[in-house]
Amino acid sequence: MVIYEDLFDGGLDIDPNLQRDQALCHLVALPACKGVILFADSENRPVQLLIAANIRRTARARLYTEETPTPSKRPEITSIVRHIFYLCCYNDFKAAMNHSTIAKTLWPGNYADLISFPKLNLVKINPSAKWPSFSIVSSPLPSNDEIVFGPFQSRKSATGFVNALENAFTLCHRPELATNPVKAASCPYLQMENCPAPCVGKITRDQYQRQIENAISAASGNVDEFRSELNEKMGRYCGELEFELANHVKNQIEQLDLIARYQYKWTGRLKDVAVLHIDLSAKVKTKGKRKKTQTLSAFLITETGIVEFAPFNLDKIEKFHKSLLKKLTAAPLSGSRADCKTEKKRRQDVGGTEGSYPCAGASGSCSRADHKTYSEQLALLCSFLYRSKPAGIWINCSSNSGKELPDAGKLAWMIRKRFEMES
Repeated sequence: MVIYEDLFDGGLDIDPNLQRDQALCHLVALPACKGVILFADSENRPVQLLIAANIRRTARARLYTEETPTPSKRPEITSIVRHIFYLCCYNDFKAAMNHSTIAKTLWPGNYADLISFPKLNLVKINPSAKWPSFSIVSSPLPSNDEIVFGPFQSRKSATGFVNALENAFTLCHRPELATNPVKAASCPYLQMENCPAPCVGKITRDQYQRQIENAISAASGNVDEFRSELNEKMGRYCGELEFELANHVKNQIEQLDLIARYQYKWTGRLKDVAVLHIDLSAKVKTKGKRKKTQTLSAFLITETGIVEFAPFNLDKIEKFHKSLLKKLTAAPLSGSRADCKTEKKRRQDVGGTEGSYPCAGASGSCSRADHKTYSEQLALLCSFLYRSKPAGIWINCSSNSGKELPDAGKLAWMIRKRFEMES
């Protein structure tokens, strides 16, 4: 018999001999909150795992739906379900995160067939290559020689990012031809003189390397620096009546503006990614107050995994803010297995609570399984970041985001405004 005590908050046995009205009354013992629900058979073997907006209502709908003239497309599970297990999550992100964790535990071999992880799109470059180039990949597997950028909303978004960098810094569009001048003769970019032409020796490797370094710097968030330089250069060309050169620089500035667009607000070096998410948690009884107090959940998603802070209310915002700063300013880890243990201890120190959240995502030397889990978590993050109306509060805490982390007072104001809470 399978035991689920470590995965769920509680459970409920289902008696097949109860009449419908009695069975519905029996389900009142289930919580009426958002969470994850598992239906199991008499041997506690999993039958169906779901994210539920309301655990009690979902159990009722799955087991005791009223008969309709039109047959339901849902599989009939009432005859085999004998146990219900539930985990209260209270918000969308925690529910999705725990759903994937439980699915991996229950079905380690084929969980990917049951969970629809969004396709991950990243951009990488190896600056030490002979002729470095940006390329699109779907996995952040680590390499000491490569730099990975992300996350991106889609492959189209990642392609636009690469094209903008190539045009803004005059990079080779066909790097596979750079060492083959015979094949490069048919390259349309070379024929239009719209590239640095390393294939025919018009630029040295050192000169090209400097352009690559500038492109990497801009992709890392330093767009304003290069925009100022190009504006100054364009003004100088205009003053010298070199209008063709001025127009070329103007086009470069327009390409830089594409990189700074809103769709890339979350994009940067993957090792620097730091996203704070705050959403509602449970309402709890507070001593001396008649009304229950609304608590909040907070998650910090970084290159080392996901930290879940202990639930807090607005009265504890200062304590939470200090814990957040402590985590953000902690020294980066090298990624060894010893560091993995250190990271778990550090999460406890800053108030992290539950979850088997891996460390060493985009760099380091943890196992391939950990990196696969990190890819899945990053894909899960993208599915929330790029929604038209994401639930809760999302803040870019990366040092290259160009914005300062809100202080405790500003953060409290944002929470009150977002969730319409009283002061």
